[in-house]
Amino acid sequence: MLWLLGYTINFSITDAITGYGIRATLVINGTVYKTTENGFANVELQEGNYEISVSALGYRDLRTNLKVDKNTPREINFMLMPMEIPQPPKAKEGFAVWYGWVVDAETRTPISGVLVEISTPYGKFSAKTNNNGYYQVEFPVKGSGEKPLEGKVIFSKKGYNSYIKAGVFILEGSQRMNAQLKKGNSKVIEEKKHGLKEEKQYYEPEEDKKKFSKPSDEDYQLFAPFLAPPSTIRVGRSCSCRTCSSVSIVSLETYVQLGLDDEWIASWAAHSLRAGAIPYRSYGAWYVLNPISSSYDICDNTCCQVWDPNDSYTSTINAARYTSGIMLENSGNIARSEYSAENNNCGCGDGYSGTGSSWPCVRDTVCSGRACYGHGRGMCQWGSSRWANRGFTWKWINEHYYSPGGYRISTPMRIVSVSATPTNVCIGDTFRIDLNVQSYAEDTHNQIMIGASLYNGTYISDPPRDIKVSIPPGSSTRSRYFVVPPGTSAGTYDLLVALWFDVNENNAINSGDLLLHMVSRAFYINVCATDVKENISEIEGGSLSVYSVDGRRVERPEKRGFYFVVDGRKIRKVFKR
Repeated sequence: MLWLLGYTINFSITDAITGYGIRATLVINGTVYKTTENGFANVELQEGNYEISVSALGYRDLRTNLKVDKNTPREINFMLMPMEIPQPPKAKEGFAVWYGWVVDAETRTPISGVLVEISTPYGKFSAKTNNNGYYQVEFPVKGSGEKPLEGKVIFSKKGYNSYIKAGVFILEGSQRMNAQLKKGNSKVIEEKKHGLKEEKQYYEPEEDKKKFSKPSDEDYQLFAPFLAPPSTIRVGRSCSCRTCSSVSIVSLETYVQLGLDDEWIASWAAHSLRAGAIPYRSYGAWYVLNPISSSYDICDNTCCQVWDPNDSYTSTINAARYTSGIMLENSGNIARSEYSAENNNCGCGDGYSGTGSSWPCVRDTVCSGRACYGHGRGMCQWGSSRWANRGFTWKWINEHYYSPGGYRISTPMRIVSVSATPTNVCIGDTFRIDLNVQSYAEDTHNQIMIGASLYNGTYISDPPRDIKVSIPPGSSTRSRYFVVPPGTSAGTYDLLVALWFDVNENNAINSGDLLLHMVSRAFYINVCATDVKENISEIEGGSLSVYSVDGRRVERPEKRGFYFVVDGRKIRKVFKR
């Protein structure tokens, strides 16, 4: 008889923003389990592999896989993102607004009357939590140059241990800082972890143990490669390097939104934060496909990349949403996109990023004179800030650091189908283009332009009708119009339709934008020789064919309106009175 060992797994379901425990439903290999009102469920599971889905009213579902054995952490936390996310308070220029929720660590219920004291270089500021465990503090801040000043925050209430978080950046803007307090009368002191404070550990996967080779011209593609990001990531928590004692499971986008501020500085320029969100996401996604443990994909410290979900900034959340689903691609796969604090002089000499062996030398003038701090591969984090301050975009910054290594910016969306009405037109005529788009991003993209051209050896475009659209997650249909411009020669044209990311946000398609995807319909649009308007009843001859404006052949036109007459290879537009 074979005896299978059983293990008690303590599941908890929490709100990713507030930290509240929430009533939820777990489905584990088809068996349904209900949590308590505060989101707890203790489930006995035998050794084996499990598919788990979690759902709760008003929240986005999560799905994941879990292998249960003697090494599986017993504490598994699912962090669900609410459908309606609480709007953060807005900070005035020159001010910081700290806000957040304090909950009981055991019950995951809000604690009222907690004193929150923030010590900053500009003074001390405080507030108390209300019945929802919520607090908000506003105080003035000043610019502190390239590197931010630091402070600390203390959460205290009689009957609970005081929680002190030191080494927290004091930045202008809106910052969420949550806390979980345990009952007791002692002090718990924690130093805020940040990727720029600690030099990253280096782990070299087998597939990366090859000398860098410059990408060839054959690797070039006109538009961004398509990569569908994984939906969920399992983050090892309370880790000693890569050995972790608990697991938090979140959507990939929640992971980026709540973690980017732990590697980048939230007060940096928007294009630096957007640039950083892409390798942060790609690095996490790579580990979903190449997990460091059967129980979790990635660790939460500098042995992987830092992730602290208890704090976040509006600026970094916005940068993550702005780039939702966009990653880096290498040889058709999600790239393990490394980065480090200062990549100058790490093997290539002063004024160059890179190592010369495991990563190519990249001319990086903005970092000249800086000391190498990190492994030197991929993006230089401080360099991303300096380039952004000089007006360079997130696209340019990523291409600057990653293209020499053969990495390319990917797209999470693509055009599934394209149609046009009508397909027979003349100069000055307007036709409508309809396209179906599939997006695998978790958030809506609002900076997408639809471009279109006719092509038969020469490209003919209609820039005034290039249109900006929003592309939501999933499948959607969008339209634009095209007017055949003067000077267009008669003939049959391919129709090219493309999605562009409007990187510089000027509502026009130009060379600085990112071409996401393009499709072509061959020999699809017929352009007539002249715009001749005449009575169709005067057109005679057995070799003539008559078509309606939507491209359907008609034997005897009866309705008043425009038609196309095809005489051999010539097309004329005529009018029936």
